[in-house]
Amino acid sequence: MTPYFVLLGIWLIGTIQFSSRARNGHEGILYGVALVFTILMVGLRYQVGGDWATYETMYNDIALQTLADALRFTEPGYAFLNWISAKVDGGVYVANFACALIFTLGLSSLARKQPNPWLAMTVSVPYLVIVVGMGYTRQAAAIGAICWAISTARHDRVWRIIAKVAFGALFHKTAILFLPILLAPVAKRNFLFGILGSIAFLALAAIALGGSSDRLVANYVNSDYQSSGAAIRIGMNVLAAVVFLLFAKIS
Repeated sequence: MTPYFVLLGIWLIGTIQFSSRARNGHEGILYGVALVFTILMVGLRYQVGGDWATYETMYNDIALQTLADALRFTEPGYAFLNWISAKVDGGVYVANFACALIFTLGLSSLARKQPNPWLAMTVSVPYLVIVVGMGYTRQAAAIGAICWAISTARHDRVWRIIAKVAFGALFHKTAILFLPILLAPVAKRNFLFGILGSIAFLALAAIALGGSSDRLVANYVNSDYQSSGAAIRIGMNVLAAVVFLLFAKIS
């Protein structure tokens, strides 16, 4: 457990020391060091995460396939990373590290838009980084791409938003479902762009989801999931909420 508390502690210390009036080069260097540590911890983990055995099996299967077959085996972005890793005998670690890079940098791009980026990263560590980032490699990369799209959506053109979400879908096809949410503000500003975005969403959804929609619903909606740690996580949120409400008027 110690490494996880160290990771949380690094971001927590930065949160406490952060000052919006001191966002200078020195603070940026420290933030970069914390970010590199996070990437290394997520990307170079060993036998961590509920899907570790599944990803090892996928890697072993892809290692025996041609590139064309590998790209049809699972989401093409993740398949390509595993195929490249097999060529250099990198195991699951090349794919893990690349996905950790996408996830962490995407998350950081969204955190840097917040008043206190350190705090945004701190609150993401217990679940988003440790559970999702270290447990669900493909989903984590897709979430990183979505965070990147959200962080720049206000200034990006429609095609750039679509491209970033499509990039996330290369790692987990369900990323496509976030596109209407990101395009909604664009549609309010420009009806024509909204129409074009809707057409792009329908086309990408047809390509990415295709005949797998029934399987996705069965896996992610109808499945009976259980979490033995849910009570602990809810308790942590309740405690944080109580502290927030008690000190809200003071701040």
